[in-house]
Amino acid sequence: MKTPFSDHIIYTILHATKAALILGGISVESHSAARRLFGRHFIKTGRFDVKYAKILNTEQDMRYRADYDSMYVAHEQDAKECVNDAEDFLHAIEHYLKAEGVDMTGD
Repeated sequence: MKTPFSDHIIYTILHATKAALILGGISVESHSAARRLFGRHFIKTGRFDVKYAKILNTEQDMRYRADYDSMYVAHEQDAKECVNDAEDFLHAIEHYLKAEGVDMTGD
């Protein structure tokens, strides 16, 4: 069963990923391009730890399973881990954006 929960998490992570890429002058159109380019420009260069690529991949894979596997059931522990991973990912992106001079106050 597809849940809005899985969509919200992956889209939050994808938008954060795209923000980092756009700041670097890299435009992306698809989810797979965001994953690939994040790995190329941020993981392989050492700007982000490899765990963030794993989080991005895991969250997107979970969403695909929720969308296309009629037998897939997200368990409470999986959901908690996803939320924790998403928070970690967002904090890392926020730290990067701030370090690059992005005003995060919304003013």
